[in-house]
Amino acid sequence: MSDFETLWQAANAGDPAQQFALGRHYADEADYGRSRRWLGRAARNGYHEARVELGRQSLLGLGIAANTADALHAFRSAAEAGDPSGQFELANACYRGQGMTRDTEAAAALLTEAARSGLPAALVNYALIADQLGSTKLGAELLASAAAAGDARAQVLLGQEPPADAAERRWDNLDALTFEPAALATPQVPDPAFSLRVYPNLLTPLECAYLIETARPDLLPSHTVHPVTGESVLDTTRTSYGWSFHPAQEDIVITRVKERLALQAGIPFDHAEPFAMLRYTAGQEYREHFDYIDPESGEAGEEIGRRGQRVATTFSYLSTPQAGGETEFPRFQSRVRPVAGTAVFFRNTLSDGSIDRNSLHASAPVIEGEKWLATLWFRDRPFRHE
Repeated sequence: MSDFETLWQAANAGDPAQQFALGRHYADEADYGRSRRWLGRAARNGYHEARVELGRQSLLGLGIAANTADALHAFRSAAEAGDPSGQFELANACYRGQGMTRDTEAAAALLTEAARSGLPAALVNYALIADQLGSTKLGAELLASAAAAGDARAQVLLGQEPPADAAERRWDNLDALTFEPAALATPQVPDPAFSLRVYPNLLTPLECAYLIETARPDLLPSHTVHPVTGESVLDTTRTSYGWSFHPAQEDIVITRVKERLALQAGIPFDHAEPFAMLRYTAGQEYREHFDYIDPESGEAGEEIGRRGQRVATTFSYLSTPQAGGETEFPRFQSRVRPVAGTAVFFRNTLSDGSIDRNSLHASAPVIEGEKWLATLWFRDRPFRHE
């Protein structure tokens, strides 16, 4: 009898853990109809993690129309029953303000509870926040526990085998997390005639690595937004690999990075698109281009009218290639060397809303190593994901 047949028989016999496992199996195969049926059976049998998985599928619109209200109901029900995965997902939604009034205090309390229960994803989020706030030792200890529990990202971020006792470490008495507001950083200004600003060390090494490892499994050949239609299309001027987060995939760590970038940009946080992740290997480049949507093109008016103009760009270097990969601004002879943790900001439009052709820029070919970027575009109004 195959492993799948054994799994199916146990699930069919009424074992909720196996029903959940079978539901996840079908989700991995993108068979969301069967997945939801088995997850539903597990949830009705009191398996709260199945309810959370159903909520994730509702939030992301996997196999069904996206339904934030249903997702939040599933997360809240599981969280109220003490399920750490429900607490974690509800914490993320509270912090994003997705389908509700944003509540960072509730998010902190829920994340703390999930971490105290030892949920690896919650331990990793708590660890990176603690590290960013200066508690480096605590962050490393939390990462070690998550790595020992099998969390793949934590294993990469830790950079070494976790201590032998990490798997047994209990976090019941973990201090309640508090979110300190981000502070304005002092930028470097390469040329006062242009809006270009450079912010060294705005992201921590752990945040950089976390963004990379979160995006790595889903990278595809990069697309660009067509300047006329606003559609995502393959573009021969860009030879990198990329992937964009769905808003619901941006957990508290990722959302806090977005907040920090929005603060430096002086643009409301809710005007930001989801992060677009890029990886350039040796020889890959992105030739001269603009980030704005060309208002002079006939079909661009629909995209601008529906979701607004891209008024500004911020990108963060997540790795430091050994050579090449500079971001070039040819009209000002400015070049920014890619260094992990550095963020770069510039405006694509002028104060009157017209496009700024001085925002022409390019990514020079990487000569040696890899260059990873997290790009954040800002619209002139709150961004509506479609």
